[in-house]
Amino acid sequence: MSREEYYEHLKSGDFGECAFCEWEKWQTVLYKGKKWLWIASLSPYWKYHTMFIPLRHVTDLDDLTKSEMAELMVIKNIAIHQYAEADLRWPDGTPMNVFTYMWRVREGGNDLTFNVKKSMHLHLHMWLEKDGLMTSITDPDAFSWDPDILRVSTHQHQ
Repeated sequence: MSREEYYEHLKSGDFGECAFCEWEKWQTVLYKGKKWLWIASLSPYWKYHTMFIPLRHVTDLDDLTKSEMAELMVIKNIAIHQYAEADLRWPDGTPMNVFTYMWRVREGGNDLTFNVKKSMHLHLHMWLEKDGLMTSITDPDAFSWDPDILRVSTHQHQ
């Protein structure tokens, strides 16, 4: 569905409590493990945009068990294999073999830009990227900050 349709669904409450917990109703499953799903994004940002969803409702990576983390690595490798088997190519013939992974932590699930509440169920995005593709959305001033403002001091965690 388009992003506009997706936001209308979010506003209407059609997804219920959690579209990821109710995955059998809403999601296109590409692979089901014991603890994870690999799904096609319901409202993709990019072509071939997929996601990894833990079957157990958790809100952060820290909530995952060791066995859940281990299976995530397995299912990620299955996904990479499937992308490779599909032999996907960019219009210029360049193989699609660069991947980006992302997850967000959104305070309270509130998307303030579109004034909707999103699921707090942990989900990790995966999409194909071409070198330089992200250039148009990167911040030209990204290099102008001092990383020391985030550095953890040696005595801070002792």
